[in-house]
Amino acid sequence: MTAPLAAGVAGYVHKTDSLFAIVAAIRAVVQGQPWYSPRVQGEIQAWLQGPVAALTARERAVLRHVARGVSTREIAEALCITEGTVKQHVTHIYRKVKIKTRAAAVAWAWEHGVVKK
Repeated sequence: MTAPLAAGVAGYVHKTDSLFAIVAAIRAVVQGQPWYSPRVQGEIQAWLQGPVAALTARERAVLRHVARGVSTREIAEALCITEGTVKQHVTHIYRKVKIKTRAAAVAWAWEHGVVKK
């Protein structure tokens, strides 16, 4: 969904939307207003707010620890979760922000303001 938004799409109707929704979308776009299916609102909102918004609060907390060089075990203890859960959050972070290594996660976190000086 983010590629069409980046290209400037003014509206998006999901294949399961009702005829009423299709008509509402056409009317809105004809009047120069954007219209997006409620089924994709969360994804659109995350895209508009930037990549950090795509992360959950817990993922951001884990990423802050990772960016400060904290080990998986120490993150688990600090957040009162298991090491497996920390690893799962890290995997989700990698997927969401399209990175592959812990070093890239550290750089990404600092570049996007997840960690403050």
